[in-house]
Amino acid sequence: MSYIVRVLFLYFLFSFPLSSFGAISGYLNMEAGNNREPVTTNILNAATRGSGGSWSVNKPLTHFMVSSSFETPLLRPVSIGSSIYNDDRSTRTFVFTNTAYRQFAAYTFDRSTPKLSFGLYIRLLGFSRLDNSFDLLAVEGGGDFLVVNFQDRSSGLAYRVHTLDQNKTGPGGSGLGIAVPVVQNKTYWITCLWDKANLLATLKVYDPATWLLVGTSSHVILSRDAENICLGRYDNHTGAEQNSSTYFEDLIWDLTGSTYPLFPASRTVVATAATKAAFDVAYGAAASGDSVLIPAGSNVWSSTAILSKPSTTVYGLGSNTCIITNVTGGNPTFLVTAPFVTISNLQITGIPGANSGQGVATEANHVRLSHLFIQELADGTFFNGYGLIDHCIMVNCAHMGRHFGYISGGAEVRAAQYPIPFTSTNYVVWEDCGVEITPSMTSSAGSSIALFSSQEAASYIVRHTNIRIGKHNIAPAFDYHGNDPGIANLRGVCGGQIYKVKFTIVPPATFYGKFVDVRGGQLLVYSNTVTGFDVLDNVYLREEDSANPPIDRVENTYIFDNLEGPAGLLPMPATIAPTAASKIVINTHYFSRPPAGPYSTWSLRYPHPWTGASSPTNGPIRPAAPWNFRFITQ
Repeated sequence: MSYIVRVLFLYFLFSFPLSSFGAISGYLNMEAGNNREPVTTNILNAATRGSGGSWSVNKPLTHFMVSSSFETPLLRPVSIGSSIYNDDRSTRTFVFTNTAYRQFAAYTFDRSTPKLSFGLYIRLLGFSRLDNSFDLLAVEGGGDFLVVNFQDRSSGLAYRVHTLDQNKTGPGGSGLGIAVPVVQNKTYWITCLWDKANLLATLKVYDPATWLLVGTSSHVILSRDAENICLGRYDNHTGAEQNSSTYFEDLIWDLTGSTYPLFPASRTVVATAATKAAFDVAYGAAASGDSVLIPAGSNVWSSTAILSKPSTTVYGLGSNTCIITNVTGGNPTFLVTAPFVTISNLQITGIPGANSGQGVATEANHVRLSHLFIQELADGTFFNGYGLIDHCIMVNCAHMGRHFGYISGGAEVRAAQYPIPFTSTNYVVWEDCGVEITPSMTSSAGSSIALFSSQEAASYIVRHTNIRIGKHNIAPAFDYHGNDPGIANLRGVCGGQIYKVKFTIVPPATFYGKFVDVRGGQLLVYSNTVTGFDVLDNVYLREEDSANPPIDRVENTYIFDNLEGPAGLLPMPATIAPTAASKIVINTHYFSRPPAGPYSTWSLRYPHPWTGASSPTNGPIRPAAPWNFRFITQ
């Protein structure tokens, strides 16, 4: 059942993944009543979110009922005022059985409006091409109307906009826009605009499987203000009764008409194609707080998309249907320069063997990447601020993840924050991810790969992640690089955490390197398992900048319960660099036991607070990655 989460604006700033803001005035989610129960005003009121109007019915709705079939989720939650409405638990739709006509419910606005946009899902079932015409939804205004008209003709099925202008402004009278051909037993998104100022009624049909535009129908009319929205069977077409059904789901409306096309999310701008040019147009039309949807398709991008608007979301229809190939000449596919940005549900790929470019690079804090499939790049994810990478798959990248401090004040700020609490979100966090190097990978980086690496002010976490290596040598797996001696008195490593990582080495791959290269600062390394190889240097502790001790001294570091070896059953203890034996002392600077107190007091909450999840969640179904890679969430 649809539910509401009421929170303060600042909560959305810090829990941004579900938030997007727009001008939606009302939302009918159909989540009331029982299956096959006739729709009533009580059911309509219970299923309506927002205010500014009231429901009525033109007669008892004997053929307009609640249904448990063909429920379709919103693209994203919608916001109305300060409230966010989610649709991920919905189970119901409304259905009209067309053995009757002229039965509808009307939502009458408290104030009429010269401009109105609305949208909803509609699914047609059981039509027989009997040359009938059906008015499925209408907007009325002083005797004028805009109707979503469905034509069931022998030549095929189609939607049209149907209008009446009694003032006869423009061509006047009754009119039909051009037909938009559709098929039955398929859900479409229909969105319409009543525009008095421009004397125009417009209907657009989108395919929710791809979010590509199917067609547009418009007609010049509408010289009065819109007064209501009517839903059901609006027409009085005698003889147009047949054993067929029309399913309605998720009706939303904007009383200002400022958002059009209106999509099933608060202020989502849909690109017309997966091309870089189409994305640039859509992103240019978006404002801070909006979402941009890249439709299904595969396209080559030769230049970087710069995301400079705070609190925006860029997402596709899934990493198996929305694919971007990076040929930027070594640059990022997306460069994020503003905070509170999310990128999700895309595939970003490079040219195999080129090891060029980045999937996503950031120059801001509070950035989230979710459900991405990234492969064949120099750097899969390259963060300069802190953020979250969750439920992502990264394959055959020379570096899967990197954390640098090269933003204005970046390294200096993190050094000043030291020590960053282990419970803080001021890290780059990779969690619930899958990482693989396949036997087919070629690398210009050489035969040794550092999967995750960092530079000044390193502060990153990798946890609950599966890693499978089928080629090359790992050296190291997780690098906390430490201070550049050229930067005096600047702490290099601020902190990190590596835990609950399952690491599998398959010949000819080797692990003649360090599992974690700890060059300073405070870290947690625990409950990791390496299977298939005896790691050469284990968890390696050393002093990075011997010229400025104790700037980068290892301290407050906990290493425990790590395993390695052919079967993953041998202890993997800490190894101290010979030159640092007197500087890094067990039970003084590092410990082979957990910190004191419960887990919640010494480790960042899992799942990450930004996910909004109270328990671990599985990733989506992914395209089969090379070499039988399986994505598993621990």
